[in-house]
Amino acid sequence: MADDDLDQRLQTLSQLLGKHISIVEIADDTLEQREHEPLTHEEHALPAEPWEPHPEPVADDAPKKFLNHDAGPRPDTEGAFDSERFIKGKPSKDDIDLCPWNVVMNYPSSFIGKTNRPHVEPYFERICDGRVWDFFYLYHPSKPADKPYLFVPTSQFQLFLDQINEELKISLSIPAGVNADRFFLRFTKDIAQPRYLRRSSEGENIDDGSAWPDPDENDAHLLDVSTPVQQAEFERKLRLVNAPKVKDRNKGESRTAERRADRQHMLYTTQQLLGLKPGIPIGLKGDQPVVFVAIDVEALERPPNPVSEVGVAILDAKDIQDVPRGICGQNWWPMIVSHHLRTKEYSGLCNFEFIKGCPDAFDFGTSTFPTIEQMPAAILDIIQPLIDARRKLILVGHDTQQDVQYLASIGLDMHAMKCVARMLDSQAIHQAWRDRDQGRGLSSVLAELGISSRNLHNAGNDAVFTLRALIGVAIEQIREESATAEGSEYTPELWGTDLP
Repeated sequence: MADDDLDQRLQTLSQLLGKHISIVEIADDTLEQREHEPLTHEEHALPAEPWEPHPEPVADDAPKKFLNHDAGPRPDTEGAFDSERFIKGKPSKDDIDLCPWNVVMNYPSSFIGKTNRPHVEPYFERICDGRVWDFFYLYHPSKPADKPYLFVPTSQFQLFLDQINEELKISLSIPAGVNADRFFLRFTKDIAQPRYLRRSSEGENIDDGSAWPDPDENDAHLLDVSTPVQQAEFERKLRLVNAPKVKDRNKGESRTAERRADRQHMLYTTQQLLGLKPGIPIGLKGDQPVVFVAIDVEALERPPNPVSEVGVAILDAKDIQDVPRGICGQNWWPMIVSHHLRTKEYSGLCNFEFIKGCPDAFDFGTSTFPTIEQMPAAILDIIQPLIDARRKLILVGHDTQQDVQYLASIGLDMHAMKCVARMLDSQAIHQAWRDRDQGRGLSSVLAELGISSRNLHNAGNDAVFTLRALIGVAIEQIREESATAEGSEYTPELWGTDLP
């Protein structure tokens, strides 16, 4: 009976691991011989205590450009990048994501936890052994005597991580948030662009500088004729070339700085998605514009705080591509399609104690009344045509995580929806613009932008105004940045106007 139980467990284990597992008896003389054998170099390099593969944390907005679970074992990086497209000394192509070599070499200390780090570091110590890397170089136009920056294709680094994951059964990945930009650099239409150096040969020290070409004189000229905004963007990218510092001992200050950087990253991503700044955010293809889906949830103010209203506002970026934005984005507002869903069972109730609810005052259409059970399906029905068309959705909210949690409470998990490519927060990008650690309410953000509003705390209205706030903040930050660079005074576009 015991043997049958053991066989059953081995069969289950084989199914889970995807390989045959069996128990083999070892003769006593073999065991005695192995006990007296010296450890190999690799065995000495590992910690003495037992080690289990430990998955590295991946944030919700981690870039989905490369999917580790689709990657099988690969012996090297050859084939991940077509070097025949490039000529030595010529600029890189616009469609190539590059990763700084300095960031690659510091990946274990910067992005791997203490449990996995000792097992991964040996791979980075032998990173050029039996492996092909295509190198690019970039001189700073104003500092041609300085050592140039080195880059490799991001696709080659991802395949390197894939091999480590396959061998160690872990899940290393390119990080999310602000650090993701370090691994997906593109110098499209920049002052200077990385130029192709060559393919590395096994064991060589690519960093010794013996084979670097001279700086290109035209780069210095491009710097002289560039605008302050172009120079600031170029310098921003060069700052990402440096590997991030190891977290400070003061974890509170470190977390605050990280959140601040993530908010700045979200603001920049928002501007790219709206077409206000060049480039395509990491993990997204440029073949089709995204669709912004703003969701606002209102719950009754008394426990158990059931969901009483859901507002959905949709803005297809395809509809605004050829439309001038207008003052604070007002020309884009008519393209927003809005919906207001009220839970039928709670439609006779209204918040009044902590906030002044107005569920009957939807200003952008006609409310519908699904039941509690019908609500998740009713929300999905609104976005289903977009899902069927394989459009990438950008979920927008004001304090987005709170709305996402409310949706999860009624059975709609937005994190699990593959069509959701990003989550943006109008409150967070307003904090980034104003450099504040405390978030402001939607009405305060709208007032600061000069956008008039009414009947807030109606979920349908709030969803519409959340999109207007997102657009307004993205535009005003650019306007203020330009005014500062030009040395002129800045005021929001809507201030002092009679427009609604």
